[in-house]
Amino acid sequence: MDSIQLRKVWDEFWISKEHAYSKPASLIVNNADDPTTMFNTAGMQPLVPYLMGKKHPTGSQRVYNIQGCVRTVDIEEVGDTSHLTYFEMMGNRSLGDYFKQESIDWSWEFLTDVLKLDPEMLCATIFEWDDDAPLDTEAQALWSKYLPEHRITPLDKAENRRWPAGATGPCGPDSEIFYRVGAGTPPEDSHPGNDEHNRLEIWNNVFMWYYKDDAGKITEMDKKNVDTGMGFERILMVLKGQQLKKEWKIDAISSLSVYDIDIFQSLFEKLSTYTAHPHPSPLPKGEGERSDLEKAILPSFRIVADHLKTSLMLINEWLTPSNEWRGYVLRRIIRRWYYHLKKISPDDTNRSDQSLLQQKITAICSGLKKFYAQLDASFDQDIKTLINEMSQFESALQRWGSKIDELLSKHEWNIFSWSDAFLLYDTFGVPVELTQEIVATQWLTVDMDWYVAALETAKQTSRAGAGNKFAKGINRADHIEWLPETKFIGYDMLECNEAKVLKDFVVEDERYIVFDCTPFYAEWWGQKGDSGVVELDDWESVEIVDVMKYGGVFLHKVG
Repeated sequence: MDSIQLRKVWDEFWISKEHAYSKPASLIVNNADDPTTMFNTAGMQPLVPYLMGKKHPTGSQRVYNIQGCVRTVDIEEVGDTSHLTYFEMMGNRSLGDYFKQESIDWSWEFLTDVLKLDPEMLCATIFEWDDDAPLDTEAQALWSKYLPEHRITPLDKAENRRWPAGATGPCGPDSEIFYRVGAGTPPEDSHPGNDEHNRLEIWNNVFMWYYKDDAGKITEMDKKNVDTGMGFERILMVLKGQQLKKEWKIDAISSLSVYDIDIFQSLFEKLSTYTAHPHPSPLPKGEGERSDLEKAILPSFRIVADHLKTSLMLINEWLTPSNEWRGYVLRRIIRRWYYHLKKISPDDTNRSDQSLLQQKITAICSGLKKFYAQLDASFDQDIKTLINEMSQFESALQRWGSKIDELLSKHEWNIFSWSDAFLLYDTFGVPVELTQEIVATQWLTVDMDWYVAALETAKQTSRAGAGNKFAKGINRADHIEWLPETKFIGYDMLECNEAKVLKDFVVEDERYIVFDCTPFYAEWWGQKGDSGVVELDDWESVEIVDVMKYGGVFLHKVG
């Protein structure tokens, strides 16, 4: 079963159970509802108001969908066998309608009757107990209709209780369903609590009949809800493993990853035509049968595919790369996959040609429209946004690529200096997370404790220095009051032809100019600001001998 077929049977099954389709929410959280969250990270997150009793727009108390999610908390793990930045969560919800019996019965029916999963490979966990709730004997009895006793495992609240997405909200015990991914028949004493590497969680049924308030008190709610979640990509991987076991007579699922599904195979095929290395064959080879080169480049292929898809999904929802909050996350994702694209295609000499780059990325991504219809309408414009960011990063790479080689060459131990990491970030705009990734290829780690401490010290020194600088003589703050903060573009560009003069003034015989944006780096942490030449609109050419920052405004000192 491929991804398109899975969507079809999911729709058909829940419609047969009288569920209404709940239109998926945006990937980008409405901060009027939640000011602390950037993206939807779980299928239930947009449905919390309806779990709390608000009437659902469909008018139904039974709803289902497949919700797109973006999760970056473990972005460094992307490239392994299971982590994704963009993923989809399949779910059915009861908003005060049915409860445990229907939830468990229908889960089993969908997995075994519709998807035809081998019942012998399935097991379940139930909630054990805590101070607020007893052992879930009801779920235990319901599962006993389908599973032997040794495949129904009570686990404590750390494993089988779901808390609110925020500080308060609906919560409750859950029952998780696992598929056997280890080879052979598991022994009877094997369960998800003691044999985790041989078990893969595929579905979670959360019985939300408690509420946690802002004092931490947990009380029962008037209505009992059900929220379920099954990873779309993960269940496709399981289906492929079962298919291979049936057709090829091999126990291959332990060698599979979430990248071995049709969505990613489409991306890998296109990537392979534009890179110096073909994508490592996923099956029937196991990880141990891959060559050293294949093992080295496989994570990069996965990172490029995952991050490229995630980038397009976010841009499709009108998010643009920037140096602030969500936009910075998007910029970080794009820069990470572009760096890994260079690793698997090191000899591409046409990266600076935007037209050729656009053709290449368009060809790689075009297959995604088959799997995600929402990409079709604005696909060309989304690609242009992507290409613009890639081109800016390529310019930055050309500036700092040799610098990082120089810094790497001087390290004799296994620690990459925090000061070098700070230099790369502060001068060249290299996110420290990317620096960590690059130096890890040389078996080095960044001294992050000192980096974080030094970054805070630098900020304090900058603020104090700014106060001292402007305390002398006439306070320059008087001249920049009400001016907006200067947009710094020096991480991506060395020149700027569109800058506008916001203020041109003289203090104690020293001339200063303020622009709305600048590529000049301001004095900070004891480093002198940039210098250079600026040609003004009246054809006057002025020499900038120093740049200072005060309250977010960059003052360019004229020599």
